[in-house]
Amino acid sequence: MAIDYFGHSALPPDQTEALLARLRREHPMLQFHAASRLEFFDTEIAREFGIEAKAKFMASLIDKTRIGEVPGALSAVYSAFGPEHLVITEGHDRAIPPPPGFPALRQPVPHRGQNGGRFLLSVLGFIGGWIAGYLAIVLGYMIWAEATAFFDREGATSMGVLFFLGPAGGIVSGILAAVITWRLRGRHLRAET
Repeated sequence: MAIDYFGHSALPPDQTEALLARLRREHPMLQFHAASRLEFFDTEIAREFGIEAKAKFMASLIDKTRIGEVPGALSAVYSAFGPEHLVITEGHDRAIPPPPGFPALRQPVPHRGQNGGRFLLSVLGFIGGWIAGYLAIVLGYMIWAEATAFFDREGATSMGVLFFLGPAGGIVSGILAAVITWRLRGRHLRAET
């Protein structure tokens, strides 16, 4: 099993890849994966570590017998990028600080497990939003049908509301609730650090 490190780079992906090409030759004990653009939550994760990242990459240590060489290799990565353009993390929970002599990270590093808690809150927000959205649509339909004396002889409209519109509305409101919960928790964590 490999040990994985993630680089959050403030440089564009093409410049990040050019630096990684040189580092692949100089430090073969680390397998540097290709630099890529940030995905949906990558920007938020990088901000928690104090950097406005534009690209990300992964470096894996395959041969664990060479683990003693990793600190020197990570120092070389910081030297190549400059600590103002890079934050290296072990997983997505703990930042590895630059070597002595480099400026410290701009923000304190979040404690291990904060992203996991943030994810769990977002999942709970999705579930709560889904239930609230479903109930709002179904109960709203029932109240409307009762108030207007709507008679659905075959039940097609009622079934459509119960099994299509209700779940669809629940999913939309659940996604909105999850995104809002994720963003609010991120602001709260940044305010704490």
